[in-house]
Amino acid sequence: MNLHLIILSSCLLLTAVEVLAQTAIDTLVSRVEANHPGLRALRAEADAQRIENLTGIQLDDPEVELGYLWGSPSTIGHRTDVSVSQSFDVATLSGSRRRLARGKNRQAESRYLVDRQQLRLELRQCVVDAIYTRGMMKLMAQRVSNMRELAALQQRLLDRGECTILDVRNMQLNLRQLESRSSLLLADWSVLCRQLTFYNGGEPLEIVLDSLEIPSLPATYAEWESAVSAVSPLLSLAREEVLSSRDELTLSRQEGLPRVSVGYLSEKVMDEHFQGITVGLSVPLWSNKNKVRRAKAASVAAGLRQQEAELRFRAEAAQLYDKTKNLREVALDCRRMLVATSNNAHLLRKALQAGEISVTDYLLSESLFYDAEEKALEAVRDCQREYSKMVVLGAE
Repeated sequence: MNLHLIILSSCLLLTAVEVLAQTAIDTLVSRVEANHPGLRALRAEADAQRIENLTGIQLDDPEVELGYLWGSPSTIGHRTDVSVSQSFDVATLSGSRRRLARGKNRQAESRYLVDRQQLRLELRQCVVDAIYTRGMMKLMAQRVSNMRELAALQQRLLDRGECTILDVRNMQLNLRQLESRSSLLLADWSVLCRQLTFYNGGEPLEIVLDSLEIPSLPATYAEWESAVSAVSPLLSLAREEVLSSRDELTLSRQEGLPRVSVGYLSEKVMDEHFQGITVGLSVPLWSNKNKVRRAKAASVAAGLRQQEAELRFRAEAAQLYDKTKNLREVALDCRRMLVATSNNAHLLRKALQAGEISVTDYLLSESLFYDAEEKALEAVRDCQREYSKMVVLGAE
């Protein structure tokens, strides 16, 4: 087969594996999100806030008053009064209260999305940690199994007088250390499983993946930053706060205008009956004091917060992209190094069995090789944890 075709086929296969692994993580996270109690609670709280914002934005309730007065002396008869009135204010009639309520609803939705981002990030990183821990457990199981075989081999060599008791004890000591690390990984795995069970609404979640792939990043930072800023709930919240502060200022000004009430009044005394229309005027001379000044100050503050949010978002997004890119390069370097030294463990074992190297040399070289594998796993995990922030930041 042509060498170029072999290389091309290998690259396509690696790309397909990476895409499938990322899709598996996304599918797993999406499935758990549907059962996450925290996400469901956030959704319910946001809905309750939306209902509260739409409460009390209508006209005041109409007032009905009935009066029955006994006359004294009785010869003057009794008096019956009936009064019905309805008050009107400019803020309600112009729709300012409703516009402000709708703006606060959009704020509530943006706050929900901001909080949801944090919970989704915790969930996704927990999944990444679980897959990494499972991969480490697999690697450690291989190391323990290999070391047990070598410890048995050293014992046989000792029985034949071909090695010293020190060689056997060194091998056994290394085996105990590996078994201890394996036990710690098992404890970490148990904690992560409990955490994922909680995220999944109390239902156990099965993790079948035992390896993380190095994620692909957007071609340029500018493209990614433009995409995520368009859907960022944090920026959306800052914009909605500015709009709401302007609506609040308009409402404060309109609340300083007179309130009008219109009604009907009926009065009956013996054979006399008086009835007609009543009109009232309420001028807020003191109740609206300083409200407009406060609303102006709040509007200025909201504008400044929006500027800060945009600057902070771009700075943190740039740092996140650069950090993820650097971690990806480290992970790729570790992966390339492992490929280049993939046959070292086999060669070391053959050299030890042939007596070409000492146990001490073998343990040192073997430790260096497996440490490189662990560093590679850690590098991919760290890259995936930062990449999770990018995924969550750009999710709608």
